[in-house]
Amino acid sequence: MGRTTNSSYSYTNLGNNIYQVTNSNGNRYRVRCSISGTRYDQYFTNKAKALKFRNELKRSQKVAA
Repeated sequence: MGRTTNSSYSYTNLGNNIYQVTNSNGNRYRVRCSISGTRYDQYFTNKAKALKFRNELKRSQKVAA
């Protein structure tokens, strides 16, 4: 798992299209992906919600294909 660090925050790759963002305010989870030319980039405070959103995007990608 890769980790990118900036002076104020760091990213940890948790899997396909999902990252943990750590900063002075705590942790957030970021979901990034592109489906049929539409880019999605959303932050969540809860890992379970981020995973649910990512899985919904993956399902919609399969339907669109």
